[in-house]
Amino acid sequence: MPRAQRARIGRRTANATRMYNRRQQNNTPERSHTLAQEQRNALTLQIGRMIILCPKCHAKKWKDETHGLCCADGKVVLHQFEDLPDLIKSLIDNSHPLSKHFFDNSRRYNTLFQMTSFGANEIPEGNFMPSFKIQGQVHHLIGSLLPEIGNNAKFLQIYFMSKSDQISIRTNMIPNLKRGLIESLQTVLSENDHLIQRFRSNLELRSFDELQNFELIIHADRVPQDEHRGQYNAPTIDEVAVLLVKEDKVPRDIVLHGRSGHLNQVSELNRSFDALQYPLMYTRGEDGYHINI
Repeated sequence: MPRAQRARIGRRTANATRMYNRRQQNNTPERSHTLAQEQRNALTLQIGRMIILCPKCHAKKWKDETHGLCCADGKVVLHQFEDLPDLIKSLIDNSHPLSKHFFDNSRRYNTLFQMTSFGANEIPEGNFMPSFKIQGQVHHLIGSLLPEIGNNAKFLQIYFMSKSDQISIRTNMIPNLKRGLIESLQTVLSENDHLIQRFRSNLELRSFDELQNFELIIHADRVPQDEHRGQYNAPTIDEVAVLLVKEDKVPRDIVLHGRSGHLNQVSELNRSFDALQYPLMYTRGEDGYHINI
């Protein structure tokens, strides 16, 4: 090998050795920790604390958020949450012996008491379907207050059976749930949910023949008669859960028949949708989201 070529190879080897040694010197635990901290600091965005309090709705905001972001400068008025029933509160704040069991199975317990059912257009794939496929939008359905003669009660209809029959049906719906807790939750909803109470009272006032053509309507929009529909207003107590019989209705209203085999789609924009679908969250039948909130 010529001398010049050997010299070039020697210089490259020497340079590579020096660079390796320099990296080893810099690659100490302290240096690695410093580099990692610098990278974390570069990725951290400091936006401060939420110290701005809205004078209208008392929402906490960051200093750079706009003035009317939370409540449109007082135009949107939300109800104060009512205190939860003692049982629900103790289950949530982890002071009940069955709190962990309830949290682990909260969706199952809600399924036992929900008043609407799941609806979608299923895509069939032969006899064996390892997965559930749907097409289009998911929606929720609600049936009549009472089942047709000879049919079993489901969802909302279960509420109007005897207490012992309700417990028996719900206990057998989903395994591994606590019968005692089911009974206690059933009692809480019966005593506190004003939607259930009004459904029941309307049924008790009707004869068997009247129930065949009976309609109960939960209006999507309820504002005082002397106020404009487009105006934001805080609902009064008398407006909560207005149930009207045989009144004019709009597409977002929920129509409940006395006894039929038909299922009606429930609009998610109806203020009672959340209470019907999530009764263990809206234990008093409170209004949920709606377009005039």
